[in-house]
Amino acid sequence: MADGVLAALTQWKAETPFNRPEDWLFASSDTDGKQPLWLNTLLERVILPVVCRLGIIKRIGWHTFRRSFATLL
Repeated sequence: MADGVLAALTQWKAETPFNRPEDWLFASSDTDGKQPLWLNTLLERVILPVVCRLGIIKRIGWHTFRRSFATLL
């Protein structure tokens, strides 16, 4: 793992309210940190509303990010 990624994840774990060793790194606030934040929940609650506000009409999903990243590489 790249040092920058490790540093960012370590900082996130220190700042999140779910920072106990038994909590998930990306924990769901709905379950008080006892379950992970599911990717589709993140997509529906965070990413798609931003996409709508930006006026983007293309269909967006996780594969969109994968393809964009591959193109940038």
